[in-house]
Amino acid sequence: MKGRQADSQRRRTRVLAAISALTRSGERLSVASVAHAAGVDRAFLYRHPDLLARIRSTEPDLPEPCRDRPELCGCGCHAAHLAEVALLREEVARLNRLLADRA
Repeated sequence: MKGRQADSQRRRTRVLAAISALTRSGERLSVASVAHAAGVDRAFLYRHPDLLARIRSTEPDLPEPCRDRPELCGCGCHAAHLAEVALLREEVARLNRLLADRA
């Protein structure tokens, strides 16, 4: 158990350092960018609400067009969401094929 706690603490330290580094560099923070910079998976961040809250607190408020009509805002957020949905659909299809093969 102590080994797992120590590993978790090391990852937390890397996440906090990544948040600081990304903030200093002026990059936009997101769960994906912090996870990549810290070398952890996004699930780690979602399992630690305090870290997730720190990331979310630095995210800028979306401009009005993004809230009302994200497909027209031009900031790319809508395209990013569509790409993520496409990847999730592919993963669901892959898992369904895997289940079908086992049946």
